[in-house]
Amino acid sequence: MLSMLHSRLSKLRAEFGNRVNVLLGDLAYQPDTDMRFLGVVMNFNDVYHPVRRKREATHGHRTARDRVRRDERDKEREKDMGKEEAVKVERGDAKEGAKE
Repeated sequence: MLSMLHSRLSKLRAEFGNRVNVLLGDLAYQPDTDMRFLGVVMNFNDVYHPVRRKREATHGHRTARDRVRRDERDKEREKDMGKEEAVKVERGDAKEGAKE
């Protein structure tokens, strides 16, 4: 029983440390100076080692911006493909491509 509690406590300690490291890393890059100072004060004795977490698609504005860029690229591709098809029609290549 005691060994189970000890292992559980060790896991929780590690998870807590990881979460605090991520929090301190995020606080270090905040635009608000009070938030950055909070991170410094929370880690005043350098027990934790702040980590900057890489976030993918967690920010709504990034996701929307990426979606807009992807849509613009798709539209450009469609325009380019439309131009290619128009050139093929002018040359008569489109009928040959349809037969193949």
